[in-house]
Amino acid sequence: MSDFSSTETVDPTISRATRAATEALGVPALVVDDVTVQFGGIVALNHVSFTIEPGTIHALIGPNGAGKSTCFNAITGVYRTRTGSVTFGDAVLTKLPASRIASQGVGRAFQNLALSPSSTVLDNVMLGRYHLTKGGFFSAALRLPWTMREERRHKERAAAICEFLGISQFLHTPAGLLPYGVQKRVDIARALACEPKLLMLDEPAAGMNSAETDNLAELIKDVRDEIGVSIMLVEHDMSLVMGVADHITVLDFGKRIADGVPSEIQQDEAVIRAYLGAEEDEITDEAIEAEIAAENAAAGTGDIAAGEHVGTGTADADDVSSGAGASPVDPESEKTR
Repeated sequence: MSDFSSTETVDPTISRATRAATEALGVPALVVDDVTVQFGGIVALNHVSFTIEPGTIHALIGPNGAGKSTCFNAITGVYRTRTGSVTFGDAVLTKLPASRIASQGVGRAFQNLALSPSSTVLDNVMLGRYHLTKGGFFSAALRLPWTMREERRHKERAAAICEFLGISQFLHTPAGLLPYGVQKRVDIARALACEPKLLMLDEPAAGMNSAETDNLAELIKDVRDEIGVSIMLVEHDMSLVMGVADHITVLDFGKRIADGVPSEIQQDEAVIRAYLGAEEDEITDEAIEAEIAAENAAAGTGDIAAGEHVGTGTADADDVSSGAGASPVDPESEKTR
């Protein structure tokens, strides 16, 4: 990964068509301002600030333990911040529970697939429409005419998203029977189904081969160009990052060490040093969980460790439509809201 300076970069200029689609969708900027997240004695994010401009593909990169996933989870409401704020247009995301993030126009695809393997592709994607559904349990159970019309509209929209992503032939196939690369597309389709203005992708190329990664790069650019959404990308694959990102923010040990277009990042000495190795200990997920477990044990509590916000396997409709897998976690008290 340390030789990423030789990777071809993308032209950071946003096309006129993309800008028009972004303006039509009303995409605002995401502003991360002076955000700190602390787990006991571990400062996972240390006064981090950056802005994702409307219609851009913005990558967040850094070595293992840099704080990328923590930042991701702070934005989506899984972790509470100790200082600072995250705003998306008029919405202050850091004041909202994770279950309300999707309704503000933020969709998330998971690093570890949270699909229901026994459910069809269409049913998995339909989960992303959950927060857009007006009907309740009883109206759906009674199969009232208006709820049936609403369900039909949601299914048509979900099917259209699947067609756009090239997975319409698998609509009625159980997700667990599909190749890994196709399952990743199903996950992205579900995130798009919630009609986001910002699509957050957490290591989408993890586990993919080079051909699948190349296809993913084209897909990410197509989603931005044709739908008009902004995209935040957390990724370790530097060839993918440099090939699709308009702007890059680099973290190391919880601090922002660089911010700029790909060509600037490739030449940044601090970034090169970070990827060649560092003398400090890594702030790993295991270290965070150990710190929380020690505090819980000392307090005699059985609270869930903050690092366990998303498990593998299935997730319910509230989780997947909001982009969260658990209640928000206060890093100081480790108590859920």
